[in-house]
Amino acid sequence: MRNPRPPGIDTGRPGHSHPENPEVTVMCILLIQPAYPWGTHIYPPNGLMSLGARLMAAGHTVRLADENIEGRKNPLVDRPEMVGVGILGAPYAPMAIRTAMRLRKLGYSDTIVFGGEFVNRLTPEERAVLFDSVGPWACTFPFAIPSAEETSMSPMLEQLPERILAAYFRNEFCLYTSTGCAFNCHFCAAEKGTKERFRTAEVWHDETRTIARLVKRYAGVIPSYEIYLSSLDVAQTPKKMEEMLRIAHENFAREGVRLRVRGLATAKCVVRAVEQDENVFDRWHSYGLTCLGIGVDGADPEVWRREGKLHNTESDVAAAFAALQSANILPEALMVVGFADDNLRALALGAIACREYTHAGIRGRPFLGKKLAPGNEGWKCDPSAVDELLRNPEKLLDLDFGAFGGNITHPNWKQRAVANLSYAASVAYLKLFSPFGCPTQPLLPTQSIPRPLRPFARLWNRALPGDK
Repeated sequence: MRNPRPPGIDTGRPGHSHPENPEVTVMCILLIQPAYPWGTHIYPPNGLMSLGARLMAAGHTVRLADENIEGRKNPLVDRPEMVGVGILGAPYAPMAIRTAMRLRKLGYSDTIVFGGEFVNRLTPEERAVLFDSVGPWACTFPFAIPSAEETSMSPMLEQLPERILAAYFRNEFCLYTSTGCAFNCHFCAAEKGTKERFRTAEVWHDETRTIARLVKRYAGVIPSYEIYLSSLDVAQTPKKMEEMLRIAHENFAREGVRLRVRGLATAKCVVRAVEQDENVFDRWHSYGLTCLGIGVDGADPEVWRREGKLHNTESDVAAAFAALQSANILPEALMVVGFADDNLRALALGAIACREYTHAGIRGRPFLGKKLAPGNEGWKCDPSAVDELLRNPEKLLDLDFGAFGGNITHPNWKQRAVANLSYAASVAYLKLFSPFGCPTQPLLPTQSIPRPLRPFARLWNRALPGDK
């Protein structure tokens, strides 16, 4: 495989030739996971590790530095020839820029490659506004690498230092199973309106076998381990998803590890899967599926229509929850509510629904809707607001869906006050009265409140455990 450097990207260093193929330029590459914006939140950076494995498959040497584990240690001790920084979501963008600025102060003057879901959703012009201040940058590596669907993370995982392995495999692990969603919710910034694409069975088998061995090593003598499937809708292609669940279950069982799986689905696809095979979720439960979140997003059909959730109906939502409960799978109601366009009726219906779900044995999980997220409809329709955010990247912190609304996300102060009150009431009710608790951590919007109050807001946010 030839790895030419395209015009305009210069690492400043020549690299060295591959011992078996002189035409291939081998480079030492450092991948950095920026710190969680609010304190320490250790969560395996699935995207970066997948990228690392793909770079290794192309013949390069790769090292991972996770700022949530290693803090502000100098990551340049191995003198990397290229550096990549991952940005999963908008709140991580200012942290990535801080990391890039620190690398410059430490003497790194070569190209910094920014990547991740957030970066992928930006236009080239938007990337330039955001990253031009950090010096030479790019959003792709200047050589060919294999696809994520056809590359196992195992080589990258197996070379991680002991301290990182111990930190990652005592907690939940997120696994990239598939990508793509047939639906087109306006507020969603994921890859939507596309056919689902899966990892190959061979890659999935190798990866889950490696993870099972590492879990057994680090999670205890008789471990029970949770994996989150990153698929946008696990019930879109149920036969293929069942094959993936079965493979993972068998690999974990061989190591004596009890696998617990959770994921996300739409009510429509859950109902359709049951119509095709009434025992499908009983089998999935036997393979380890313990919790499935349904994207309900309020209880107002008018809001569903406005936000492009035309696939949602009250009957499908009720049927999906009933199907999961009959299979002993904990149903979770994902409630993205309180958009800037929501009226009193929509806000009240969302809060009431959270309470009713609790009494029905369903775990509520509310989030406050944000109109602006890279790649969603609001982002495309408000260029002036987008430009303001990109020129002042610290403001991107307020786009977290767990955060209360501020003047950036909810310009009308009266509507913002009611939306925040409704959101706070739902979270408080679930934390106080739900037997399942409430995983949502209500962050304060540090960039949308008066400066004297920002230190308090930062302390509040740091005191909350990281969402998962």
